[in-house]
Amino acid sequence: MNNLKLITDRLLPIDKISFMSGEEIVEHIATKIYDSDFSSIRENRGILPEVLKDIILLIDFDTEMNMNGIIGFIENGSGHYFNETLEALKRIQFINDLDIMNNIKKYYERTESLLKS
Repeated sequence: MNNLKLITDRLLPIDKISFMSGEEIVEHIATKIYDSDFSSIRENRGILPEVLKDIILLIDFDTEMNMNGIIGFIENGSGHYFNETLEALKRIQFINDLDIMNNIKKYYERTESLLKS
């Protein structure tokens, strides 16, 4: 639990958070999660509060999509959290993006099953 507090205190600037916009909070988290001492967060997301998990999932999704597109997202580490990313999109009510990603998932699953047969 103490480790969780240290992580959240570093990800969220508690002393400044009440003066920050949502965009500034997400930007702050985005700059921190790529620090080397936070590299294990992706593997241990389960200890984080859901709101932080969602922010990190969506930052990773956005980063991967901008750098490598949908195939890059699916085939890289972020794609291992495809379903969790869909759940995060649902929670923030990005319904159009969620529908697109669900269609991509269905297509990808169908294509993968065809390749295996």
